[in-house]
Amino acid sequence: MIFLPAVTLSVLPTFFFLGLMISFVKEEEDLPYVELARSKGLTKYRILFIHMIRNILVSLTYHGKQIVWMMLSNLLILEYLYNVFGVTSFLFTYNTPAIFAITSILLFLPIYGVLKAMQFTVKHRIGKEMSL
Repeated sequence: MIFLPAVTLSVLPTFFFLGLMISFVKEEEDLPYVELARSKGLTKYRILFIHMIRNILVSLTYHGKQIVWMMLSNLLILEYLYNVFGVTSFLFTYNTPAIFAITSILLFLPIYGVLKAMQFTVKHRIGKEMSL
């Protein structure tokens, strides 16, 4: 019952993420450090996974916020289409200020925590700062 709406919700952000990743890889391929790595005889996979992914991760984690908002904006429509009583249906059914505040905190606090953890991990592993 939950599997089909979850898969449907994840299709659009997956294509958005892959499109961003492909465009970032194409931008990185033209930079001088990639040409230098090729001239030293490094393989394509080593250049991609060791050197280019480090620079791409900063941009991808920055766009993670857009992906989350895209999923949340599609959530209400999917709950209606699949006749699932989810969090957005709950907010529209019980629309008192206290319930809205508690539900919003319980929904957005974990999302913010995950985005902050991604930001901390990228900064710690790569050394580049990314702001939410």
